[in-house]
Amino acid sequence: MTVPEKNQKMTETFQQVSELLAHADPNDFDSQIPPVFVSCDAEAQSIVCSFDVKEHFGNPHGMMHGGLIAAMIDCAQGSTIASICGTDTRIVTVSLQISYLQPILVGHPLFVRVLIQQIGDRIAYCSAEAWQQAGTIAATTSGVYHVIRGGKT
Repeated sequence: MTVPEKNQKMTETFQQVSELLAHADPNDFDSQIPPVFVSCDAEAQSIVCSFDVKEHFGNPHGMMHGGLIAAMIDCAQGSTIASICGTDTRIVTVSLQISYLQPILVGHPLFVRVLIQQIGDRIAYCSAEAWQQAGTIAATTSGVYHVIRGGKT
């Protein structure tokens, strides 16, 4: 498969995953924060996506709650893993380490770049960085995920 074909497949699969999340049960939290595809690099196993940072995601000071930042980055990482493994794969977070470097303001999109370090038969390792303003990293993460292929545990 050529590099453009790999990028196209990764793009399409990520968008399918995002659509599944967006149209899930409205009570499912992931349906409230579906990632929007921005770009990908299949050779580097990396995807950039964005999220709407809605007013009700913030605190009284207009800054996003840390738990919601973590949830969005977690969603981006899981969706990126699924874009490589396929839409019949379920991804479960094992651990997520996050460092908050700058506040994230409500009303402005949050961008997340996910980089897959390794995907094995059952475990995937990745990292991410998030920003709102180009050149200013607001949060970084490293994550470990359980990969459940074909719906089997």
